[in-house]
Amino acid sequence: MMNMITRMVVTGYGGPEKLEAVEEPLRKPEPGEIRVKVQSAGVALADIMRREGKYPLSPTPPFTPGYDAVGLVDEVGEGAEDYSPGRRSPSSSTGPAVTPPMCMRSRMKSSAFPTALTRYPRRPRS
Repeated sequence: MMNMITRMVVTGYGGPEKLEAVEEPLRKPEPGEIRVKVQSAGVALADIMRREGKYPLSPTPPFTPGYDAVGLVDEVGEGAEDYSPGRRSPSSSTGPAVTPPMCMRSRMKSSAFPTALTRYPRRPRS
């Protein structure tokens, strides 16, 4: 049985009704890529504006929105030896950052996540 993922896709410009969950096969990273299992992804005003087609250089639907995410490397393609499975990795992209998991060029969009930032005290809620 093939591993499948679910990702959100903007099917046309407009409101939230234009978001659709799409199931597809989990792909292996190509040479020079790493695959990151997304644990957290940002959603910002720019993502909403891209979905509405109002952001400069908005992609043409269908597309997966998102600019930033953090997760764990779960597979490494040939030539991406600087990374190893289990390494925490933030990423920045022009999309799709909210594809769980995502494949990306190892040297261009992902970097080491400083250990000091992975362990921080929670502020008490007021």
